[in-house]
Amino acid sequence: MFIDKTKFKKMVNTAYKKEGLTVSNDGDGIIICGGGVWVIWKRESRLPKTIKAILIELIGELPGPGEEYNTAKEDMDPWEPYDGKFRFLRENQEEQELYKSKIVLDMPRGPYRIYKQEDRKVMAVREEIVKMVSIRDLEDCEYYPDNPGKMGEGAIWRNDRCILWAARMDAGKGQVEKLFKLLENLELQDER
Repeated sequence: MFIDKTKFKKMVNTAYKKEGLTVSNDGDGIIICGGGVWVIWKRESRLPKTIKAILIELIGELPGPGEEYNTAKEDMDPWEPYDGKFRFLRENQEEQELYKSKIVLDMPRGPYRIYKQEDRKVMAVREEIVKMVSIRDLEDCEYYPDNPGKMGEGAIWRNDRCILWAARMDAGKGQVEKLFKLLENLELQDER
């Protein structure tokens, strides 16, 4: 699994306490979603014991096929049927390659890494999510995902065993939007 287990534990704990944590089972794999900002899919049979332990420590048990555990719904039973909302992760969609720049924006919600798309548009992704991608935590015969692709409103890293999707920062209107327009016209060096 190309996910740094220490950073994963921190992100899952933050999601559980603040943003809302959803853990689902689509019948093939376990899906972990932190506040709609990041999503991980991992084949259940290949889920590392350390990841299982982190999740079980928080929610008690892993969901069975077709089940979902959701902490975002207050005053309700957190167990419910899985509704397929993360199906897009495994669908074959055309992805536009993203190029990682050396630019990190210091924003109120934390640092964001700038990526440039093939069409020159700019996307920002939370740096803590980018840093979850780790070569150190690869399993035997697992390959390291290269540059992420743009999928929907976010960035996606994938290999044959694991998927990580991260929502992009909304530039909105104002100074950030102006900065993005400026960056679109610059040649940004790809940081590999």
